[in-house]
Amino acid sequence: MTRNEDMASPAAPQSHKTEERQKHGQNQHDNCIVDEKSTFTGYASSGGSTVHRVTFSPRILGPKDVEIDIWYSGICDSDLHILEEDWGKLSGEVVAGHQIAGTIAAAGPEALYKVGERVGASLVIDACLECDECKAGQEQFCPKKTLMYNHTSKDCCPTPSYGGFANRIRLCSEFVYKLPDEIHLSHAAPLLCAGLTTFTALRKYGAGADKTVGVMGVGALGHLAIQYAKAMGSKEIIAINDSQVNTEDVTKLGVTRCIDFSNNDHLHAEHHKIDLLLVNSFEESTKWEDVLSLVSNHGTIVILTLTKEPIRIPTMPFVHRDIKIVSSFQGGRKDVKEMLAFTAKHEIHPWIVKVAFDKINDAIELKKQRTARYCIVLEADESKEKGSNIECYKAIAEQYLKD
Repeated sequence: MTRNEDMASPAAPQSHKTEERQKHGQNQHDNCIVDEKSTFTGYASSGGSTVHRVTFSPRILGPKDVEIDIWYSGICDSDLHILEEDWGKLSGEVVAGHQIAGTIAAAGPEALYKVGERVGASLVIDACLECDECKAGQEQFCPKKTLMYNHTSKDCCPTPSYGGFANRIRLCSEFVYKLPDEIHLSHAAPLLCAGLTTFTALRKYGAGADKTVGVMGVGALGHLAIQYAKAMGSKEIIAINDSQVNTEDVTKLGVTRCIDFSNNDHLHAEHHKIDLLLVNSFEESTKWEDVLSLVSNHGTIVILTLTKEPIRIPTMPFVHRDIKIVSSFQGGRKDVKEMLAFTAKHEIHPWIVKVAFDKINDAIELKKQRTARYCIVLEADESKEKGSNIECYKAIAEQYLKD
């Protein structure tokens, strides 16, 4: 596959107001600004996790917008949930993917970045920047936010946004992030979802020298949560064993010890030891009374996974021991920038498996099997990495992927 001929991506709808577009001499088409001279290509589904190649025209490049040449795009469980319609029926073809890294291919006159710069983007690609949530740096909760795909822009354009399972995307440069040189592009993609989610949750709920942190579910999120908790100086880091946990892996990552969740004697010995527990995954059969038993009085459980079925939590230990059950959703722009700086400073990196973009259905199947260690990243063109000044990060990742 050649990069420019066979991978062109959907571009996210832009959020500039109609008057501003008209001011810049742009033409409207069905209430959207479509760049009919450009053709992007991505991989789409109208229901079901199997995707197929599609081509289309992006919205026109606005004055503050950039066009990103996508080198890497991560695959997240939430992408599969949406494509498989676990959270609602799809109204048309959807190009998923919300964790991307690449370089600026084009920039509007007021954009914050120049052509050639290394950048990434996450789930939220626009917001009103005027509401209380935005003013508090919590753009992910803005009622007028635009998500990277399958979403309507704040100017109510009926054309949905398109995501990162593609070669290019256009979006507001205010929601694009410059990548530190220490972070390889292939690592940046999962950082912009799994990394952001776990970093924000740990920081928000006080991970540090006086806290014992527990991690339930050591996958894409969990293996990064362990590294962040260690870098934040947590007193102890405990992995709760399930069928997916590799003891050797979690020890390398920084876990102090593991708890065998299937062993009642072991569970009893570990009662009330965890101050802050991140729940990244669980089974339908998970006994929440056992989960609560591991958490200290006044401890906090942070739910980071999304499920189709409700969680059944016993109220007696929850109330009598003042346990808090909270959640955390992504992060604002300030959080993204701080996460990237922290990641670079502490040399944190995701363990990745790279799959060529044209093998995306194989990558999706691998994700569903949950055997990859630990993030699956679609790679546009391996030759692009030649000449990078950070090749050492490839070697680090590959070292940990050896059996």
